Amino acid sequence: MSLTSLDQVINTGFVQKLVKASGQKSTSPATSSGSSAADGQALYTSLRVGAKSFSMGVQLLNRGISVINVSLDLNQKLLSIVNGIERLVDRANKGNLSASSSKEYRSRLDMLTRSFDAIVKKADASDINPLDVTELERTLVSAGLDKEKIGELATMLKKIASPGKAITDSNGNVISDGSPLPVEDIRRQLQAAIFDEDEPSDDRSGFFSRARSKLRDVKSLLETNIKAIERTRDFVKVNLDLVRATGLALLDVSNSMTGRESAEELAAQVRSAIRASAPGALSQAGHLNGVLVASLAQSSE
Repeated sequence: MSLTSLDQVINTGFVQKLVKASGQKSTSPATSSGSSAADGQALYTSLRVGAKSFSMGVQLLNRGISVINVSLDLNQKLLSIVNGIERLVDRANKGNLSASSSKEYRSRLDMLTRSFDAIVKKADASDINPLDVTELERTLVSAGLDKEKIGELATMLKKIASPGKAITDSNGNVISDGSPLPVEDIRRQLQAAIFDEDEPSDDRSGFFSRARSKLRDVKSLLETNIKAIERTRDFVKVNLDLVRATGLALLDVSNSMTGRESAEELAAQVRSAIRASAPGALSQAGHLNGVLVASLAQSSE
């Protein structure tokens, strides 16, 4: 997919869109070099409305980054818990545990399992579940970002759901049927392998093997989640830089207006200011119209 250039977005049509959004009316041609006082005032007001709108866009994207950061933190905590369970498996698999060690092991395993469950269930009870890909997508789309370009999130959290709660993707397909959390299955298998004295040793070995396999699956999922979230966060931060630069450019250009500039001249000045302040974010110019629409909609609520 080819990238949209800044010139394709910030042009006379963009300025006229701001004029319309501000409720003003400009009568002179967009390229006229002799705008009337009324036209100058309309263009000035439109740039100020644009600056305010992109300021709202900054807030919306910051909200998205905040949710992403929480999701990243929770996935890292879940991975740490799974690593802790894996270490317990390694210890227990090395030989028979004494009565005191067995009690300590059981307590530690139960604590880690409860911690994992508690994180997922608390996230599920939040207004925006940071472990639910559809809610993360919705937060970013509501900020004006292109849904198709948030594709990294589509790989996230396919198996982590609270018991009894199904999770669907953005197309309505069920990606988790709400079956018990994977660590709970692992805990039950380990309990049987370690604490059930009636189990033959070869059966216990099989329990360990299956538990380790499930742990590897959960670890792989969480590690994939973390990488996807980090890439998505970087993507949103670049867009945040561009949106912030656009708002400031609109404000600065409005402050330096003489009142005689055409829409075309003002658009060129805005582009120049954006290029100077956010050169590394220009590849995301195609999102500016979406952010503007989302911000205007948010402002009107």
